[in-house]
Order: sequence, then C-alpha cells, then structure tokens
Amino acid sequence: MVHPNYSGVACNNALDNRVADQDTHIVQLEEENLTLKERLFLMERELVDLRMMMQFIVRKDHVMGEVNEEVVENGSR
Repeated sequence: MVHPNYSGVACNNALDNRVADQDTHIVQLEEENLTLKERLFLMERELVDLRMMMQFIVRKDHVMGEVNEEVVENGSR
C-alpha cells in the first residue's frame, strides 16, 4: 500500500528539507566549535599569564625571606 502523502515528489522534498536542516545544524556546530576554540585559546593565554605572575610572586617572597633571615642573623650578633 502506498501512503498518499509520500508520493515521489513529497518524499524528495522531505529529504531535501532534512538535508537542509542538517546542513544548517552543521554550520551552527562549526560556529560553536570555533567560538569554543577561541575561548580555550584565551583561557590558555590567561593561564600562562597567571602562572608567570605566581612564579614572580614566589620568587619575590623567596628573596624577601632570605633578606629577612640575613637581617635577623646580623641583628643577633
């Protein structure tokens, strides 16, 4: 039995519409993927900057600690 709503033309139109919807969805996913890659890149740069600042702070605190130890040692003599 042939369903009256699915003649050859109707079936082709339904397939064309489905393919068009899938193409639109693919474009949306590609745009989202690009956006996420850009955000990840920016986050990675920010992480590098934060790491450098933390290393600077740790080095500064280490040097200040050594200076304070020398002051205490010289002061106790």
